[in-house]
Parts: sequence; structure tokens; C-alpha cells
Amino acid sequence: MIIRISKYLFSIAFVLALLFGNRAIAGVGPDSSAWNIGFNTGIGYIMAHHPNMVLLQQDHVKSFEITFERNTNGSKDWHKLYHYPKLGYSYQFYNLGAPELLGNAHALDVYLKVGILNKPKYNLFIKPLFGLGYIDKVYDRIENPKNVSINGHINALVQLQAGVEAKLTSNIDFNSSLHFTHFSNGAISKPNQGINMPSFNLGLSYGIGKNNFAPEVAAPTGQLESYVWVSGAATVKQLYPAGGDFYWAYILTAGKYYKANHIIDYGYGLDFTYDNSLIELRKREEMDSDNFVYGTRGGAHIGMIVNVGRVGAVVNAGAYAFNHSPKKQIMYSKLGVRVELNKNLFTGVNLKTHYARADLLEWNIGWKFNKYEAK
Repeated sequence: MIIRISKYLFSIAFVLALLFGNRAIAGVGPDSSAWNIGFNTGIGYIMAHHPNMVLLQQDHVKSFEITFERNTNGSKDWHKLYHYPKLGYSYQFYNLGAPELLGNAHALDVYLKVGILNKPKYNLFIKPLFGLGYIDKVYDRIENPKNVSINGHINALVQLQAGVEAKLTSNIDFNSSLHFTHFSNGAISKPNQGINMPSFNLGLSYGIGKNNFAPEVAAPTGQLESYVWVSGAATVKQLYPAGGDFYWAYILTAGKYYKANHIIDYGYGLDFTYDNSLIELRKREEMDSDNFVYGTRGGAHIGMIVNVGRVGAVVNAGAYAFNHSPKKQIMYSKLGVRVELNKNLFTGVNLKTHYARADLLEWNIGWKFNKYEAK
């Protein structure tokens, strides 16, 4: 229950980070640095969100992070809309506190640091991060059967940081922050309970160079009013017990979204999924399974996309109209990233969950049918 609440709060906080960032006071001035190089260190713990994960709580998690941040300068229209946030890249290292079961973790990620309350001497910020992680020791039926959290070395990393940074000198900043970190392979292979870690962190950053403001970007000649979009996705997944077969899933989605402003898209859509693992689950429960239809699910969602240039953060919540899974889930949600390749074509990845438990990692490609309204 705790981890489900935490994940829902993460989704809400991620959206609020970007929404409130749009209301922030501009924190970049003529003397701001072009780049910041930082080092953070932290201590935390692995949450035992399943009883069989208590064995992984052998010691505290120790970590450090090396960051490279670029102060935006107004060369893109979204720089001003977000009041000049910081775009960053980081390397993270974790000693996971269970050397025989988990070992260490490494991660490379990208992030956007959005100021909430920027003052001359300090700044409150929220920083969502996305990346890839590598975990040293994973589940093995013979050699590491007690590690039920991770079954593959390569995993997605999703993290939210919230904190305060204060100026010590004109070039040196001190920061203190709380992190919530999640490693998962999106149910591609089992077991996949995931690793969830809250932590407390301290750090310093050093500014390099001066940030030269670009000329104001001209406004577009037309305003995007609404658009209809369609996308297709495919993925693979495993069922318990670990080491079993892989099953394909295919997803077709269509929606109509509206532009609230240059940042927020909102709307509704329909989702249809064929998941071959549902056939296997029905066989295990001795239910009817000899027809294609028993592998299907369909539902409707409401959603929002928070845009940063061509990249958008996707948050959806939906309900099934029909679901042939023996588990009979009613609700589903998606958290993901969408990248616009041009004004019509986009691609992305979504993590679909049932009550905050990973179901599918969807790799999608889609097309937008845009409708413009002249100014």
C-alpha cells in the first residue's frame, strides 16, 4: 500500500513540478553561469514494498551523483515559458546495501530543474529525471534466488528530486534535496518487484562561464487548437514464475487532445490491447482460452502532456470497458515520454501499470492530425 501511494504521489508531483515551474520567478540573470558542474552525496534505504524484499534491507543505501547543467538562455520558446530552467545530465552511483544480493547500481539520466521560488540567494526546485540504470547482481534461480526485485541488469530509472539551493559565493551553490528513485524493467522479465529508494542528499555546484541571452524567439504564426492522434505499440513481457516464456503484446491507441497553452495538452482517448499472456493466465485458471478475444483489453482514458520543446511528459488514467484477464483489473494508468520527430510524427515509451504495479513497457510510434486556428 505504501509503495502504491508513493508512486501515485510521484506522478502527481512530476506534473506539479512542471506546472508550478511555469509560475516561477525568473532565476536566470545577465550574470548567470552558462554551465554548472555539481557533486551530490546521499543516504537512503530500499523500501520493502513486498514482504519478500525485507531480505534486501541489510544496510543503508549510499550514493553520489555528478551533474552537468546547462542554463537555458531564451533561444527556444519554452525557455521563457518555464522561466529559464536548467537542463542537465548526470551520472549516479548507488551502493545498494546488500552486497551479495544486489551489489551496486549505476545510472545515466537527463533532467529538467524547474525553480518554484527563486530568490537572489536561494531557490526551491523540483527536478524530474529519466534514464537507464545498470544493477550488478540480479535474480538467478540457482545463485541469487533471494533477489526478487530485479531480473535484468539494464533497467529504467525514474526519479524525482525536490530541494533547496543557496548561493555561497558568486560561483558556488550549496544544495539539499530529497529524492525518490525507482528502478524497474517494466515487467519485461520476472521477477520484477522493482527497487524503490527514498534518500536525503547534500551537494555543491560550481558555475562556469556566462549565460548570454538569445534574442526573443518569434511567436508562431498559427495557434494549435486541437489534434487527433493515433499510435501503435509493441512489447514483450514475462509471467511468474521466473524463467518462463516471453509473451507479445500489441497496443493501439487513439485520442483527441486540446492545447490549454503552449505547455499543457489535455484530452481523452481509447486504448485497445492484445496481450498473449492473458491467454496463458486463463489456461492456468482453467478458464476459456481458445479464442483470440480472450487476449484482449479495451478502455478509455483521460490524459495530459506537459511539453518541453519537442519532448512531452505523458500522464494518463483510464478504466477498462472490457478486460479478459483473470485478475479483472478495473483501472489502469500510464506514465511516459513522447518525442515529436516533426509536426506530425512522434514516438515514445509508456509504462502501463495496474494500481502502481508494472504491466507493460510500451514502445510506440504515432501520427498527429493537427488543427490550427489563425491568430
